Amino acid sequence: MGRLLLAAVAAVAIFFLLRTLLGKRKLSVAQFFALYAAALAVVVLIGLGLTGRLHPVTASLGVVLAMFVRALPVMMRLFQAVNPLENHPGRAGPCQRPERP
Repeated sequence: MGRLLLAAVAAVAIFFLLRTLLGKRKLSVAQFFALYAAALAVVVLIGLGLTGRLHPVTASLGVVLAMFVRALPVMMRLFQAVNPLENHPGRAGPCQRPERP
């Protein structure tokens, strides 16, 4: 319960800190919350690193990268196979009508 309360207080403190630091800049709400999410992610990663719990995060990132590298040749072949179907000369595009004889 204490850790959850500390995390909530830290999130609120980061929100108000960013609001005061970025108050004079013209940012949309989406841009502000993107910066807020990035700041929270950095704080979480620093907290995990300081407590020694960052290893599972980096290990899962390594697994995802390894899966992507193994799937990349299959995806490249799939994109090569799909591309000629989209650019076929006899096929009408989405805004074109086929010619009538």
